[in-house]
Amino acid sequence: MKIAPKIVMASFIAFLGYGSAKAASIGGWEVRPAYDDGKLSSCAMWGEFNGGMTLGVLVKSDYSWAFAFGHKAWQLTKDQAFVATVSVDNLNIGDGRAHAYSETGGVLKLVPGAYEILQRGHAIRISALGMASTLSLKGSQRALQAVLDCVRKNSSQATRQTTSSDDGSGIPVPGVEAVTMLSNLLSTLGYAGYTIDQPKDDIIHWTFSDGSRGHFFAFRNFAGSTDQAVAAFISQTAEGCAGDFASAKHATPTTDGTEIRSLITSCRDQRGTRTLRTSIVKRGDTILTFSFPADADTPGESTFDKDLAQKAVITLPR
Repeated sequence: MKIAPKIVMASFIAFLGYGSAKAASIGGWEVRPAYDDGKLSSCAMWGEFNGGMTLGVLVKSDYSWAFAFGHKAWQLTKDQAFVATVSVDNLNIGDGRAHAYSETGGVLKLVPGAYEILQRGHAIRISALGMASTLSLKGSQRALQAVLDCVRKNSSQATRQTTSSDDGSGIPVPGVEAVTMLSNLLSTLGYAGYTIDQPKDDIIHWTFSDGSRGHFFAFRNFAGSTDQAVAAFISQTAEGCAGDFASAKHATPTTDGTEIRSLITSCRDQRGTRTLRTSIVKRGDTILTFSFPADADTPGESTFDKDLAQKAVITLPR
């Protein structure tokens, strides 16, 4: 993914204090929107290293994101390629190939899973053009969430996404935001060693340490009941089965009004038998769906809905 230099510059100029973008200090990071011709171009969190290097994580109005950094002493030419190493707690998160968006700043493509590493990490280190700096990531999880909130509240696209759909069937939560929701939830549940794929659409895929897979997607502005959401999921799953289909469900009680339904769906056709275990959670008008292949040895998958009810409901969006 290549982020337009104009977008990065708009955000960086805002960080330096020019323009009308309003900043907020969150977790030791400066979070603010940047505008291009009066329209939101991105929201970003910026930090400054000892030694004069700056670092920014940018999320565009379409929820794509990038990693930007720079130093006032650099003398680059536009689109110049250069080598840069970025690591969090000794884990590499960049592909090593940066390109310049200005005389003093560059953009680096991040490897899959970098977002989660940034959320859980303690320190980030950047090495480029003969300079190396380290910055604490304390408070970065709150700042990353604030960046996504900034995009949702300020962009016209986000306004459309948070407007009720005509039929009340809900509107998908964008992939980058869904990754944050899932990462926060898995951490609350106490899972470790998992990796979340970089989102390509609104369905998020993650892998546990033993190699088993999970799938997650979310909707807002759902006007129906929990059982209607369950019925829609079962109907759509059945449509994808060319043979014998069966399903079963039960409710998991909670203490705060959150509604959870646990489902088992099974399809037997010429490709064999495929069984899916799914937890559907409704809180307010938000629907969260977690699915696991039931024939896989997924850690805790048989008690996932119970974990949600006992440990994680307080972290779910209202």
